[in-house]
Amino acid sequence: MASSSPPPRTVVIAGAGIVGLTTAISLRALPTPPTVVIHERRPEEGALSGPGGIMIQPNGLAALSALADGSGEAVVAALNAVSCPLGRGGFQSATGKDLYIAEPAGVTLGERTDDLGVCVARTALMGVLAEAAKIGQPGGVEVVWESAVTSYTTTDGAVDKVDVHVKTSGQAATIRGVDVLIGADGLWSGVRSAVDAVTGRPSTPRHYGGLMWWRGSVSFSAVAARCADIGRLAWGQAWLPRGGSMGYFRLGGDDMAWYASAPRPADAPVDGSPLAELLAEFGPTRGTTPPVYAAIVDAVAAAGSDTINRAPVYSRGVPVAAAGVGPVWGTGPVTLVGDAAHAIFPSMGQGACVGMEDAAELAAALAGAWRDGQPGGVPAALRAYEAARAPRVTRVGVESARVYDLSALTGGVSIWLRDTVYSVLPQWIVDRQFSWLYDYKPTPVLVA
Repeated sequence: MASSSPPPRTVVIAGAGIVGLTTAISLRALPTPPTVVIHERRPEEGALSGPGGIMIQPNGLAALSALADGSGEAVVAALNAVSCPLGRGGFQSATGKDLYIAEPAGVTLGERTDDLGVCVARTALMGVLAEAAKIGQPGGVEVVWESAVTSYTTTDGAVDKVDVHVKTSGQAATIRGVDVLIGADGLWSGVRSAVDAVTGRPSTPRHYGGLMWWRGSVSFSAVAARCADIGRLAWGQAWLPRGGSMGYFRLGGDDMAWYASAPRPADAPVDGSPLAELLAEFGPTRGTTPPVYAAIVDAVAAAGSDTINRAPVYSRGVPVAAAGVGPVWGTGPVTLVGDAAHAIFPSMGQGACVGMEDAAELAAALAGAWRDGQPGGVPAALRAYEAARAPRVTRVGVESARVYDLSALTGGVSIWLRDTVYSVLPQWIVDRQFSWLYDYKPTPVLVA
């Protein structure tokens, strides 16, 4: 009996960020890959760059490695070539005293003895993902730049398809008969808002954590010339008085990412410039920044950086059904991934990692639905994907908020209690609070 070819399928992804590209790569690696088109509201240059760096921890690397066509190891190898290992590091007090230093073998229960993943410049990571997606190459993922998904409607005569409405360079257009629409368009997701409108469910509010964040990169050697102790740890974060914090981690080459946070209203205007604010909050006149972190501020000031990113940071819980029962991120052949579904505070470096997990799990769910070919199979697979992901990403969000709140303490007694508890607890107890993150095993894609 002659075998029949699978019907052509089209997937539209809103958003060409880290998770949007990872989702496209995961789908294109399936045994019968769909046509994938990404609509990204930013220009190409802005979308494929970004401030500072990012950590890709073992669970994120596991998701990247799990590409169904076996190409995942090559993607991870390309990432390793432009990154720096995430070695031992941890939290410090306002005086620079170590409170907790994570040892990779302890956190991962011996599975990884040298590192906890990699640290990479955002621009370098986007370059690796864009190459893996073969953007602009024959047979690769198509990206429509400066194009945002605004809404969707059910396709006439096809309950399992949607017409996707977009605005490209200010011009409205409709993509008809789309098999799957995926919102990877971040905290302010237009797809999530569209689902809210279609379902009538209440919109889950965004939560501002009370801290303004400054981020950027600086020369590691410039910082080391000012304070040799910068080389002792691969990463660190100091919890400072007044609810602020500063942190750093090595990137590839001589680059080092840094970040800082301090209490500000979300809509606070820039006071002079981001650099002026950084100096006012963490510079030598404050006298409360530990030597390593003071050296970072000094090196940033000496470089005269005008590329400091300053922005408020929000979290947002997973969507729930209109009746408040269970996680329902989408409807019909529409779903969400990454920050569009579950924006979390950056305090554990897990935002991109759990988004990469989403991409791997979504690809496996769709592969199963397309393999079985049953009517209604795609919407059912998407609802199962959402239900399976919700408990884990919610836990990551809760734990990230807890660590975030610990970094924002202002009261003398609460700061003393936090620092004391972290410094006296046995190492293995503190290690175990993070080890569950790294036991993620991607669902394999089954081939018929």
